[in-house]
Amino acid sequence: MAIQGSSHKNKGEEEVRAHALEVAKGGVVAFVGKVTGMVLSLVFMVLISRMAGAKILGYFSMILTFYMIMVRLLPLGLHASILKYAGEAYGKGDFAFVKGFLLMGIRVILRVSIPTGVVFFLASHHVARFFSKPHFVSYVKLFGFFLPVLALFYFLTESFKALRRTDLLVLIQSIGLFSLSCLFFSFLWKVNFGISSPALSFFLSATLMLILAILVYRRFFSGVKATRINFSPFAKVSLLLMASGLFYLFLTQVDTLMVGYFRPAEEVGIYSAASKAALFVGFGLNIINYIFPPIISYLFSQGKMAEIEALGRRSARWAFTYALVLALVYAVYPLKILGVFGRGFSAGREPLLILTSAQILSVAIGSVGYVLSMTEHQGFFFRATLLSVILNFAGDVLLIPLWGIKGAAVATGFSLVFSKILELLYVRKRLNMWVFSYSVLKGTMLFLGLLILSLFLKSLNPWLPVIFFPIGSVALVSSLMDREDKRIFLSFLSSF
Repeated sequence: MAIQGSSHKNKGEEEVRAHALEVAKGGVVAFVGKVTGMVLSLVFMVLISRMAGAKILGYFSMILTFYMIMVRLLPLGLHASILKYAGEAYGKGDFAFVKGFLLMGIRVILRVSIPTGVVFFLASHHVARFFSKPHFVSYVKLFGFFLPVLALFYFLTESFKALRRTDLLVLIQSIGLFSLSCLFFSFLWKVNFGISSPALSFFLSATLMLILAILVYRRFFSGVKATRINFSPFAKVSLLLMASGLFYLFLTQVDTLMVGYFRPAEEVGIYSAASKAALFVGFGLNIINYIFPPIISYLFSQGKMAEIEALGRRSARWAFTYALVLALVYAVYPLKILGVFGRGFSAGREPLLILTSAQILSVAIGSVGYVLSMTEHQGFFFRATLLSVILNFAGDVLLIPLWGIKGAAVATGFSLVFSKILELLYVRKRLNMWVFSYSVLKGTMLFLGLLILSLFLKSLNPWLPVIFFPIGSVALVSSLMDREDKRIFLSFLSSF
């Protein structure tokens, strides 16, 4: 029995190592592609801010928030449930089911998005009046016109996750989208198209990338006869996942809309720049979440909860290491980071530091939301995010009039961390798993020490910390990596 137990334990460790290696490989592809895409998106934002100013950047930031909310709402959760259902079918080689699920999703989205787009188009003046921004009308009209295209673009590109094709996901959804957006905007602004040039550039780029995604799918499923699938059997889980994902999005995006309601467009642009920059700190965990959910679903179907726990801790620690390295740069040079967007963005310093701190705490807790969603506990994820959205909204209403954009950052940061803590404790109670890695405490202490030293060096010479950053980064990585991490890293290198 002891020999069997040892064999079972070794097998479990090998499986965790294999899945960790899969996360690492997929993560590197997604990381390179997503970093490129985020840099391009940053270039796009900088082009808007430098060529058109903070006011038009504020308009575009608001319509981009509309986009991020609606494309997650209109698929009715199918963009999330496809990871569970089509992802499992794809692993079994049932391509007919995967194709049928995709076609069902397209039908559902068109039925919902077309009338919704018409409503936005016709109500554009009312929306602009609500935000007290008359020039916002053209943005809302364009948004309504392109809404079906945008919803399909998001659904079909997100569905690449179920096929384990993160390379296609980042190529089409990030790199291609923002490369074309930069080109279109430069041209439209040069020919004096008008203040809606950023929105039209983004929407035209999404249209072309949608066409490319359709061509990829047609080639992939060539000769496969799709299984006829109806929405009703998947409606309950899909709608619950949609609501959870939408509330989580509100948690991180409603602040921009609330700043737009209470403050001038220029402050929306400044806050948006700080918010977008802070999101880079949580980028490592987002990349892991491209790969992790289907693995969680598979391990849960096999009853391998210990493997989920071990993999959750390890992946969170990897993401936390990246977050600390980047946060060190942000904490020492916040004005330099915001200066990338142009002059007049220094007021975003405090929001940047507040949101960066929240991202660090969120990353340290890990992918608890996906652990809940992929283990039949999406109900609690829904309730936790709903409560956090209510707290965020109330905090925005209370704090923005008092503290301006700093108040929005406090409300958003607190709500984000609050929801993650709730989810972490629920995972512990219901699944008997503790996915939080205590090694992050050691990394945090080292980070604080490096930060104090970096600020001291900066007081001696403004650029002296730049020389120190590589040493500090190596120290952070070394403190958070264990022996197994090194074995995985060597296996990763040997695979090429």
